[in-house]
Amino acid sequence: MGIIYWEGVRMVISREDRVGVRGMRRFAGVYIAAKCPVGEDVNPETKVNEPWRRITGITVSQERHMDVKERRAGIRDLVKWIREFTDDDLRFSIGAGSAKACARAANYSMDGYSGNNAPVEVKLFSSDFDGSDENEIWASEGRSVELILRICTELNITRNKLSELIKEVRGITATELIDGFRINHVKRALAERVKLHARELWMSPGLYANVLISDARLHVYGGGGGKSDYFVDAEEGWRRKELWETRSERKEALLAEYDAGWRRGDSSRDGFAAGLGFRNFAELNRACLNTYGKSARQVVWDLCGEIIDYYLAREIEELRGLACCEHVSAGVVRARYLYCGDMARPVGDAARVSGVWEALDGEWRVGMGRWLG
Repeated sequence: MGIIYWEGVRMVISREDRVGVRGMRRFAGVYIAAKCPVGEDVNPETKVNEPWRRITGITVSQERHMDVKERRAGIRDLVKWIREFTDDDLRFSIGAGSAKACARAANYSMDGYSGNNAPVEVKLFSSDFDGSDENEIWASEGRSVELILRICTELNITRNKLSELIKEVRGITATELIDGFRINHVKRALAERVKLHARELWMSPGLYANVLISDARLHVYGGGGGKSDYFVDAEEGWRRKELWETRSERKEALLAEYDAGWRRGDSSRDGFAAGLGFRNFAELNRACLNTYGKSARQVVWDLCGEIIDYYLAREIEELRGLACCEHVSAGVVRARYLYCGDMARPVGDAARVSGVWEALDGEWRVGMGRWLG
């Protein structure tokens, strides 16, 4: 029971009547908003059906009549829109392929790195410190603000509502979805760092074969302008290894160089992450775990394996080409010894293209060759 006073008269209203009064008030408010707009800027078509409703087709009038299949199809269209918005916002000319999937993309140019996340050179005596420059440049400009806030503004939707919709089809939040889209840029940037370290260690693919041939522990005897026989005598304790046997140690060396690169002072993990739209490297690492089920370092480990595979295959081909030369020299004899363990010129199957090179996918070889140079 409830007690109210109206014009000084004490009135008693039952609980059922009070519930009915509140229901009539709610109905009146909805009816007035829909049928009696006030002001020039009140338009039910644009006010009720926000951009996210028009993209998904889940309008106010249709939502109650849609089944689960139609609703999920509309939300998938919203996910596609978010992906396009994310790509347009975060796209930058990174010029790098990463792993076989990126190398297979024929329309991908892999000729340099010019991303916006490159650190800005800081000079002591410049206008950078006096604050007079109106056009200031920030390392993570356009990426420091959370992308999800801009998406919510474009769609005229709250962050919680957007996450609820995405969970219906993906089972993850909106933030995790956007991080997954941004991971493609992260993987390319990580691959570019690994590529630079590989070039520091072994130069361009195939050139390291000349370093192997120049090994001073392989003594060559004989000679005379190619008219005399040559033979190789290795130092005691030196063992001839197939190039493929060195894969694991080369992979470890490349990963160690990647780890040391952060400690040299020319770049930092957090600065790298900020340039890619993350607050810090821990957030980037968490995005890798959510998307791939691997940490950023494990992703780099996989990339190292693919780069080493291409390097070793190219070096084997370089050794084969030198070993098949008709003109004999000290370098040719060393190449023959490293390639097949003999000083004789390879013939037959041994002179053909190596099985290691043929085993690699042709389209992948072309893409990796263009990217690694």
